Amino acid sequence: NKFKFVGFKKYVKKYFLASDLFISLSKFEGMPNAALEAASYKCPMVLSNIPAHKNAFSSKEAFFVPLSNKLVIVKTLKKALISPNLRAKKALESYNSIIKNNNPYKIAMKYHKKYSKLVS
Repeated sequence: NKFKFVGFKKYVKKYFLASDLFISLSKFEGMPNAALEAASYKCPMVLSNIPAHKNAFSSKEAFFVPLSNKLVIVKTLKKALISPNLRAKKALESYNSIIKNNNPYKIAMKYHKKYSKLVS
């Protein structure tokens, strides 16, 4: 197994397409844009079980780990790396979810609906 820490890159598609896993073990996120981008390229994900990640994805769509338990993190990474079919299944689920739930038109309509309620 190889790990690649590449720093900031403007064009990341090739990294997501070549990766077995996208790992985001952050304590805090606003909108988890990097995870959404990984999902858009059908890249399987291991995510910290923080509210922002859990609001964007379900356990059908990503592997979740608690930041406070290094043993669970290691076991989950190992499980993900030795389970290509499970990785592919979760990646497809996350891809389908973001396509369905992050359609720009649907997002605009949600904002329109919320703002309309505030104004009226």
